[in-house]
Amino acid sequence: MVKCQPFLSMLGLVLWLVSTLPAIAADGPDPRRVSRVLVVYEDASTLPATIEIAKGIREGLEARSGTRFELDTEYLDIVRFPSPDHLRRLGDDLAAKYADIHFDVLMAVGHTALQFMLENRARIADGAPLIFGSDTEPPKDKPLPADVKGVLTYFDLRKTIDLARRLQPNAKKAIVLTGSADYDRLWEKIARESLGASPDLQVEYLSGLTMEGFKEKAKQLPADVILLILTVYEDAEGIKLVPHDAAAEIAAASGAPSYSVYSTFIGTGILGGYVVTFESMGQDMVRLTDQYLAGAASTPAFKRE
Repeated sequence: MVKCQPFLSMLGLVLWLVSTLPAIAADGPDPRRVSRVLVVYEDASTLPATIEIAKGIREGLEARSGTRFELDTEYLDIVRFPSPDHLRRLGDDLAAKYADIHFDVLMAVGHTALQFMLENRARIADGAPLIFGSDTEPPKDKPLPADVKGVLTYFDLRKTIDLARRLQPNAKKAIVLTGSADYDRLWEKIARESLGASPDLQVEYLSGLTMEGFKEKAKQLPADVILLILTVYEDAEGIKLVPHDAAAEIAAASGAPSYSVYSTFIGTGILGGYVVTFESMGQDMVRLTDQYLAGAASTPAFKRE
């Protein structure tokens, strides 16, 4: 019997810088200066991934020297509640709340937070550069402004499936499970593009069910099937869910071993996966913000490390 460690393997974060990345100034930042930063999260404050990223930002600040930060924090919860009216009200509220505040830097956590801040930056913090952390690349047909830079976290679905196949050498089928929210459907699209066709592994996609439907389907799976659980922010009845909790319930009901690409899912009944830590994203966002505040130098538009 193979015993899996909490993290079977790990991909490093990919530092993705979008044009004109500043370098550290020759004399270093003024330690007496305090820079005010607004951190905007796309999810609720209680989501495990959000907690880990916030921890990474805090640890990054505590471990560094140089420019001091004063943080303001907002949790938008717009992945679960993406309606245009809700987004408009959030923009109005934040514009009014920070009308008399000058921000040196904005930080957006998550691709929907990035889009929100791109649309509302001028009235919330006009002129402030924007640092983002995301697990989804911004749309290629909409180039980012020169003062928007970020850390891109890469989740490798193909290597997670390969890992599962090493643990289940007799598996002939993989089920990729996603919910009904816009973000869930985006994950299904990414999975279809990433996994493609395999000559010796049948890949099927399971979505459009209620939570009870997901658990019932998972219960019926035989032990020689691979179940890859991605996000379930919403089920087919429109019930809003926490993906961490949904994954735990489905994995507990499943007759097949369950895998995922999220580190926060490990320990919930998920057997393993190629995962990254969200703390590292937060720490790298702080590092990138620090570099930005220190000075300016020209670099290629995209840099991967």
